[in-house]
Amino acid sequence: MKIERQVAESIVNNEFNWVQPRDHRGRGLTLLRQGHYSPAVRELTRAIEDDPADEEIHYYLALALLGGVRPHRCSSATIDSVRRHLMTASALPEARVLHVLVEEDHGLHWRRCTTIPQALGDLVARVDRDRAEEILAHVPAHGARTFEKLQQAVDDDERDVPD
Repeated sequence: MKIERQVAESIVNNEFNWVQPRDHRGRGLTLLRQGHYSPAVRELTRAIEDDPADEEIHYYLALALLGGVRPHRCSSATIDSVRRHLMTASALPEARVLHVLVEEDHGLHWRRCTTIPQALGDLVARVDRDRAEEILAHVPAHGARTFEKLQQAVDDDERDVPD
């Protein structure tokens, strides 16, 4: 059978109209690691829309929402949003440590109590070095007990690595 002519209002070639989905997760993590917090928040929010159950993305979105500043410098609305995302990611030890750090610094609790509870030390010990370094890099809460404990864990880990 030979077709001599096609008649149609429009012809759609599905092969060329297919749009590759954006990797919001990957792009958001890259932007966060580069310190581009606002665009990271946008991309990570889209990643959560794609997969609301991804605890790791909730953790990273909370980190991005802090915007690279101490929690006590963030608005209450921002802290509330950070808390919600960290509660969703509470199965991750790094999310629990970040939650403790946010609560401690937002309320400036570290000024009133200088001792470090054993439970905090145990929790920090469950966070792997890369995640601890991420928290230290993006939440500069020097003086906070949780921050100092994370810093100590990273420093101890560096000393344990053989040359």
